[in-house]
Amino acid sequence: MRIWILTVGEPLPVDGSNERLFRSGLLAQELARRGHDVTFWSSAFDHVRKQWRTGQTETRKIHDPAPYELVLLKGTGYRRNISLARMRDHRAVAREFARLWPSLPRPDVILCSIPIVELATEALKVGCPVALDCRDMWPDIFADAGPSIARPAIKRLLSPLARETTAAFRKADAVLGHTAPFVDWGLQYAGRAKTKWDRDFPFGYTSQEPDAQQLEAAKAFWDVLGVGTDPHRKVLCFFGAISHQFEFDELVMALRTLSPERRRSVQMVLCGDGENRAGLAAAAADLADGSLVVPGWVDRAAIWELMRRSSMGLAPYQDEPMYHSSIPNKVIEYFSAGLPVAWRLSTGLVADMVAQTGCGMVYGTAQRLLSTEFVDGPAARQAAAALFDHRFKADIVYPAFADHLEALAKK
Repeated sequence: MRIWILTVGEPLPVDGSNERLFRSGLLAQELARRGHDVTFWSSAFDHVRKQWRTGQTETRKIHDPAPYELVLLKGTGYRRNISLARMRDHRAVAREFARLWPSLPRPDVILCSIPIVELATEALKVGCPVALDCRDMWPDIFADAGPSIARPAIKRLLSPLARETTAAFRKADAVLGHTAPFVDWGLQYAGRAKTKWDRDFPFGYTSQEPDAQQLEAAKAFWDVLGVGTDPHRKVLCFFGAISHQFEFDELVMALRTLSPERRRSVQMVLCGDGENRAGLAAAAADLADGSLVVPGWVDRAAIWELMRRSSMGLAPYQDEPMYHSSIPNKVIEYFSAGLPVAWRLSTGLVADMVAQTGCGMVYGTAQRLLSTEFVDGPAARQAAAALFDHRFKADIVYPAFADHLEALAKK
């Protein structure tokens, strides 16, 4: 079969030999291993690092391990994840896709991630079954991120994009998502009842150990920074976008209020890049006691080693509707190392999972998190590892996902 995957915003194999792949990258690998002709359409702009992978639209051949094509579509770039500049970039990427696809053999099925709806609009013109995979509740997150008094005005401003989203979901052959509430959200836009083609597949992840050379480099990296080298100091780790979607200021303020003795017993390691990184780095320098470490972006081997030096994985999500309905990739990545999660929100799918299995703690406020004993004992670690093995392992998730796309292609 000829299968196209349209996803913007994930790490890609061309980002480095030690890059960790997410949903679409792992699914592309699974489909290619089955012998399908896979084309993965993405962006020439790196959403994570906010830098260009290439200055023009390019096609690359990937062998990871089976061969498939990766098309990098030239957009306009942006600095902030929720911004008008990002919306302009989405339009430009969709125009590039629209320019290229008519000259290519028609695929048997297309999987298009939401966001971006502009790519979905074009994909629906190709003339084959199309499944929309709900990752973010876009464009609803624009209103959710704004002050409550401004939300009606924001929704009016975004009404053209909402209409385009409605049209795309109504025309799609299948609505998919990483949780059942995300599928329900897409079906609300579609205005129809659920069918057998509408399914949720969780974010799956792989716990594959890096090679020996990469792992030794990672160990040396953390040793130099003094992370996890003091047996009396418990490490709380985070890796991802240092952006508005997480409540970092509260964590830093809570660290500042701790006694010097208590701060010497904890080490918060916040990895990644984004608009808030400079402020966090300044706070780390000001504290100057190793309680806050902000190393910037780190590779897959460094993440693998950091999780194994940590007591808990931080998930300080803002209190927005989308995160209550989500089981983020970050949480599953923690579970892949048997690492309990420190989840901020008091309700939602992850909060329920913590309550039912004991795979971590719901901390509510940073002050409470840092002033109590961490839930990092053997029982919590075993619960996290069991959840990963039974629900979120890539070897479970992506074969089932691939089966569903193959069946949809034959529809």
